[in-house]
Amino acid sequence: MQAVIMQSVLAGLATVIGAVIALGVGKPGPRLTALLLGFASGIMLFVVAIDLLPHALAAGRTRTAIGVILGILGCKLCDIIIANYLRNSPSLYGKRRHFFRVGLMVALGIALHDLPEGLAIGAGFASSGAIGTSLAIAIGLHNIPEGLSVAVPLILGGASKWKMFGLCLSISLVTPLGAIMGSLASSLSSAFIGMMLAYAAGAMTYVVADELIPTAHELSRSTGILGLALGAVVVVLWL
Repeated sequence: MQAVIMQSVLAGLATVIGAVIALGVGKPGPRLTALLLGFASGIMLFVVAIDLLPHALAAGRTRTAIGVILGILGCKLCDIIIANYLRNSPSLYGKRRHFFRVGLMVALGIALHDLPEGLAIGAGFASSGAIGTSLAIAIGLHNIPEGLSVAVPLILGGASKWKMFGLCLSISLVTPLGAIMGSLASSLSSAFIGMMLAYAAGAMTYVVADELIPTAHELSRSTGILGLALGAVVVVLWL
């Protein structure tokens, strides 16, 4: 159990590394913002396409369809709640609150994605230490750009670096939580894990389609597309 906790914590903390990189970049201009948001879109879409959905489909097409729909609807509900909160607090972040909302929605999508990833690490260690370690390394590597995709819109939204780090740190704890759950319930049904992966896929797709790509296109369509392509390449090479 100690190895499960240690390696899953390190994999989760890779999200914070992405936040540190974003802080080093500073507050980007419109074209760089479009590039970074497009980059985040490419990462999330290709994680969904080549990681989440294939594993979810292996557990059943009907369950996958239900999970994706629930993920989209759940994210939409959270979006409405966040939008209402910001609307009722007009002084909060002023005109920059759209980016703040985008950051929160991206964080939500990634947190939902990290829980089943943690379950996978725990289940991998239940099978063998080598499998669990390999999964932890792979998940840690692609958590770095995910942390970047959370931090950039929060910086643009006017959130303080402490709030940004706090949110990224909170997200990073979801992975070890899932790993502990997966390790304790090594007999956890593949159907349940598949449903969770599908739910995460639906949530991340909603965030990309409703928040990231439209915002990137408003700032610079061509640069946003370039960022999307670069994000896709990163996922293809790292996963």
